[in-house]
Amino acid sequence: MLFSSKISNSFFAYLERNQLETQALESLIEVPEEFLRNPSSWLEAGRMEAFLFLCVKQYGDIIEAVGHSSHQLRAWGVLDGVLRMMTNPQDLFLQPERILSYFLSPQPQVRNFRKERDSVSFDSPFPRNQYPLTAQYILAALESLPVYMGRPQTSIKWTDKCIEVSLIENQTTLFGEEGPGHQYKPEFLQSLVGSLEKSQKELEERNRELIEKNNELLMAQKELSSKFRRQIYSEKLSHLSEVAAGDFHLLQDSDMLWL
Repeated sequence: MLFSSKISNSFFAYLERNQLETQALESLIEVPEEFLRNPSSWLEAGRMEAFLFLCVKQYGDIIEAVGHSSHQLRAWGVLDGVLRMMTNPQDLFLQPERILSYFLSPQPQVRNFRKERDSVSFDSPFPRNQYPLTAQYILAALESLPVYMGRPQTSIKWTDKCIEVSLIENQTTLFGEEGPGHQYKPEFLQSLVGSLEKSQKELEERNRELIEKNNELLMAQKELSSKFRRQIYSEKLSHLSEVAAGDFHLLQDSDMLWL
């Protein structure tokens, strides 16, 4: 599983927005900073969790604050613009695989989707306790999505196996009757959003493929290095055996001469 670098880039943006020093964090991370700051890049799930652990260790429990600040940070690249063009948060929450694919790769298969009068729920894409810090960020980020559209923040519950999103049918827009996207014709807006999302997905897919190929190269490099070390070790043993055999013969010859 891979997590989007939208997550790590959000933390850098939050720290810089709040004028917090990032050099100490940068010195601790093993992943190149350009990967962490590229919203179109992806990171192995374990490495993202490790990065968030370092953030908490260095700056305290800021994960929820970072997620809830998403609309202010502009750390999600093209996705920031796409969300601001949308008018109804329910368009996202009724398609959970769509919003989860912004942060997870490969795109998760949503199971047991259920829609109630004032909520939707579905199985979580991974157990929350498997990557608790990343799950905490994703939950907070999803709660902030309505704010992009001028709506109040929503409430989401994430148990170990289920995510439940509160749907408020008559949420009052922060922009009055006209939301930020209402100046566009719905057909044009839908086409534009779809085009932007498609372009972003294609870019992210290419980056994901590059990461996978890079991991394959690293594995091959490790295997070659391991084979090389084994070969050197074998040659040293062979050489030591020859030396030992030669010494043994010399000892035998000297014993014979002594006798």
